[in-house]
Amino acid sequence: MKIILILLFLLPCISNGLTFKDGEAVDNSQSNKTSQNSTNIETLKSENKSFKPFECSKLDTEHLRINNLNNCLIVQELSNKYEVKSQDFDTNTWNSPLLLRYIDIDGEVKILAHTWNNVVEWGQSSNKQPFSHLAIIDIPNLSMIFEKKINQIDSYHYTLPLTARRVDTIDTDNDGNKEIIYLSNKEDGRNRNSSWKDVNYIFDLNDNSLGKFGSSHFSHDLMYTDFNNDGFLEVIDYFYDPGGQIEICDLKNSKCTKAKNSNQFIEIGFNHILPSKDGAIIFGGCPNLGDTSFCWSKINYKNNKISFQKLDSYELKPKPQDEAQFLIWTGDVTKKPGYWVKGSDKKEFKQADRAWMSTTIDFNDDGFMDSIGIEKEVVCKRKDSTKPFNRSGGDCKEEAFLYIFENKDNSNFEKHQIIPTTINDAFRIEKADINKDGTVDLYGFREGYFNPWSVCSRPQLNSIYLNKNNEYFVHASSKLIEENFGLYGCERASSFFEKDEQFYRLFLTTPNEKADVAYIGIENYTGKFLANKTEIVNIKRQDTNNKVNDEKNISEEFLSIVSILNNVNPLNKTGVNSFKPMLKPVYFDSLGINLTGAKLITFEKDYVMYEGLFNYKEIEFSITLCAQYWEEHKFLGNLVGFNYANGFGNIEKLKKYGIGWCGNTIGFVGHWDGDESIKTDTDLFPFLKEMEKNWPKILRNFSILDDSQNKIVKSWK
Repeated sequence: MKIILILLFLLPCISNGLTFKDGEAVDNSQSNKTSQNSTNIETLKSENKSFKPFECSKLDTEHLRINNLNNCLIVQELSNKYEVKSQDFDTNTWNSPLLLRYIDIDGEVKILAHTWNNVVEWGQSSNKQPFSHLAIIDIPNLSMIFEKKINQIDSYHYTLPLTARRVDTIDTDNDGNKEIIYLSNKEDGRNRNSSWKDVNYIFDLNDNSLGKFGSSHFSHDLMYTDFNNDGFLEVIDYFYDPGGQIEICDLKNSKCTKAKNSNQFIEIGFNHILPSKDGAIIFGGCPNLGDTSFCWSKINYKNNKISFQKLDSYELKPKPQDEAQFLIWTGDVTKKPGYWVKGSDKKEFKQADRAWMSTTIDFNDDGFMDSIGIEKEVVCKRKDSTKPFNRSGGDCKEEAFLYIFENKDNSNFEKHQIIPTTINDAFRIEKADINKDGTVDLYGFREGYFNPWSVCSRPQLNSIYLNKNNEYFVHASSKLIEENFGLYGCERASSFFEKDEQFYRLFLTTPNEKADVAYIGIENYTGKFLANKTEIVNIKRQDTNNKVNDEKNISEEFLSIVSILNNVNPLNKTGVNSFKPMLKPVYFDSLGINLTGAKLITFEKDYVMYEGLFNYKEIEFSITLCAQYWEEHKFLGNLVGFNYANGFGNIEKLKKYGIGWCGNTIGFVGHWDGDESIKTDTDLFPFLKEMEKNWPKILRNFSILDDSQNKIVKSWK
């Protein structure tokens, strides 16, 4: 711990132009070089550790789920406490990791983990130097570790004089190996009246040195691309200045250029950049539109000069005309745009929230990078209209939506898919080929911030969206997640990688809610996953040959149409008579059944929940259904309530598919957010899609709604 004491002594002396070399402060204020320049290479001292790996099954935790076909090892222990605790329950800085990544440097595996510390009282004004923690674990040979031929793993633990807003690993010096890049500011809980400005940093893993680049400012959005195709990346830092500005730094020659008019094209806040043939395209919120629209603009960068050209936009909701006061996480009270709910006496407010996360991906493999963004709908209620809304204090309810936009020849972007989501992974949408089918999938953790009441009580790796044949995304089933990956304590991050044709999941976890120690583990899921793929193939082959399924009994492996319909619970005459007949029956070709009646359960201004009476041959049974409309997104979703009310014909084995929400009620699922196992284990997915298609016909033949309700429903366009 000597190095930590040394650093804490030196940290207050550091300013823009002072860096570390061999533990001493060096004045490089005249230098604006990146880590590629010897004048600014800083060798930091570290605490070296040796760790004996052990089986994940030996973790001392009640939150443990083991997959027997998976090998799993704990490879590191992390135990950094907050210098100043913001909450009594949060004792470990690694509850909020900013980076967990595998990289390969000259054939050697390195595991990187980064987190920040809190050095001031929450919400207080202070100019104290911040710091953060970096752990680098050397893995000389993965296979030998799992074969238990390596008993000790070496690691290096650094305390860095910075707090990072964004962290990533990229090849900054064109040497074929990645470095860690930090976009920095001093936003670590201190009040806005503090000086939040800082330069940016590059940590070179070849010589464990820390270099600086860029101007001192409040960095916010990290983007990068190679504008001039010279092999060196240009880093884009969208930073807070009145209105927001962009600084582009050419890492080849260390030249940085600012563009003061960038906020006229793209608003600051969780943007990303798409490479194009003649420059790049930046994606984010449209300027001055209250976080209500997406925008795309072309960036031209030549001779260290930047220009912008608007390409396309997409309106999520109308520009708000109202404002409300909110208490934010730093203790400040600030005004937020949105919409007062009529008749609420200013106690209910819909905040116009931004798309908090975004990424880029060529999901359809057409050579053009597509855009992914998350938009939130935030409804806030308060008892006292004289006090500000407290979003973090529980006044607000959030619903998030994953938007996929297809890139049309780098000229315009077309909405391709909207998926309700629970990704809240500290402002990240992660990408990896999780199921190893050759397509890149999306994923993120459920809880981005540490919450002791939820991170241990439920699995966090829940928001996995599988890319199906480069056509669309579907929510991975709980079955796929549970059968392929273990659960090792209260997991706080996951990262997937492949090495030597083996599939690995890297994770960071704590044993319990109040643990002051965290662990990094590596799970090899190759064997389990390949076994599952074989099982699925065999199931489909057997079902095709009619050798497995008994049409009179629901099979454990596959639920065919006939087996499902033969196992519904028929309604008696009294039950049938409780339904109001449809004006005309609505036929569902996917199952060969007719919707003949309906019974209203709940009607709200944005959803209608009802029981549908269906006829199959001589059998009459019910299916719980729901139609929900999200006005801000112009999205009407029709869901099946597998695990609510009577579900699907009261079939017990179908209840597990009801994992989604309708209104405030869980137990439903729609085709856009369906459990992947619905496709692999049942014939029901076409029915989910047909529910969407048949909604206009259902509406025309309803007899359960009054005139005012019909008027509301007909406005759902």
